[in-house]
Amino acid sequence: MYSSYNKPIAVHLVSRPKACIPVGYHLAAAFEYKEPAYLFIIELHRDGLRMLTLRDFANDRAVEFLRTICHPRLINAAIRRLNYIIDRAETLRYDPLFHNCEHFARYVVLGKQESIQVKTIAGFGILAGAGLFALLNSE
Repeated sequence: MYSSYNKPIAVHLVSRPKACIPVGYHLAAAFEYKEPAYLFIIELHRDGLRMLTLRDFANDRAVEFLRTICHPRLINAAIRRLNYIIDRAETLRYDPLFHNCEHFARYVVLGKQESIQVKTIAGFGILAGAGLFALLNSE
């Protein structure tokens, strides 16, 4: 059982601009502790799960805290989801469309495995395809 000493006081959904491409964001889950005061980041990377300091995650870029969860019940749920993923880390595979850093971070922090970036790109693709189809059929 956790004591209050080693239990997170907050869980954050954090993001920073991607390093390899000029568009998009890299998301991760951050667990904040009071005693001793520290924050660690856990992210899904192409090489698997990684635990980082905030400085390493930032990688000389601005970090944005998108959501903060402070309710003990919701923090416990985030810990359970993270433990579930860690228990299956051997079979965890990064997939840019179906299981990327945003899917991972939103699942751990919020309980929803989704990527708004993928949905946005897919929406633009559908609109572009529909526009092209309409243009080709109008002649």
